[in-house]
Amino acid sequence: MTRPAGTVPPTFVINLARQVERRRRMHALVTAAGVEPIFVDAVDGSKLSSSDLLPWRRTEKRALLNAGEVGCLLSHVSVWERIVREGIDHAIVLEDDLVIAPTFRQILLRIGELPEFDLLRIETDRSPIVFRQECELEMAGHRVHKLLRGATRTGGYVISRRGAHRLLANVNDFEQAVDVEMFNPRRSVVDRLDMLQLVPAICVQAELVPGIAVQAPYLSSGIEALGQRADTRLGKRRPTNPTPMESFRAVLRPIKRLAVNLLIRPFGHTERPIPLIDSSTSHWAVRNAAAKR
Repeated sequence: MTRPAGTVPPTFVINLARQVERRRRMHALVTAAGVEPIFVDAVDGSKLSSSDLLPWRRTEKRALLNAGEVGCLLSHVSVWERIVREGIDHAIVLEDDLVIAPTFRQILLRIGELPEFDLLRIETDRSPIVFRQECELEMAGHRVHKLLRGATRTGGYVISRRGAHRLLANVNDFEQAVDVEMFNPRRSVVDRLDMLQLVPAICVQAELVPGIAVQAPYLSSGIEALGQRADTRLGKRRPTNPTPMESFRAVLRPIKRLAVNLLIRPFGHTERPIPLIDSSTSHWAVRNAAAKR
């Protein structure tokens, strides 16, 4: 499905049916930016049965993903399937706990100008990532770079139909949280994804913005409350009986990270936090009417 020139791609917002306040807030936020949201019912991890979770567990005692992470993954999968089923060229996928920048709509209007890609990450988590210094495109004061590694979170991204096909082809082999499988090729089972990063980003999850969690505690993440994963390959938790190889990897991991960071610098890549968007005003609306133009 090819969209008319000068229009925003379909914008899907993933939202749990019971999170009414989040839905109301995101509807106000996105429509104020001049974009019409399409709400998608999220999969509630707390309601998944043992059989639903079984494909995502390595053993009875050591889970690859917790229930919240499985629900998050399946929610995004439902959007990817819809993109393929309806033949959508590009789509925006948002979670329901974002703060967005005034240039939100301006950027989305120009997605069609980008060279062919699978994923364009439009959010920041304020952590260091690695992307090429060479700029793919400049638009509305933002730059698009080739994303190499280090990114997490699935709060906001643009996905092409080709990218949806590639992710769906690998989803049954996912061993880690959906954001790691999508945006961190060094840890993902998915290869050959053509990933881009918008700098500065145009959205950030609200829990990362000082003050918003206090104003609206319903925006805090509920995934971790459904149980930590025990897969130590992510460095989250050591097992009670680690194998010699797991212990070796735990020691080697920070050394390897430092070595990689030192090696990439001479080759024209850069690692630095992406600037946080302006969040000085209410999280219920964009800063000014410029976003509508």
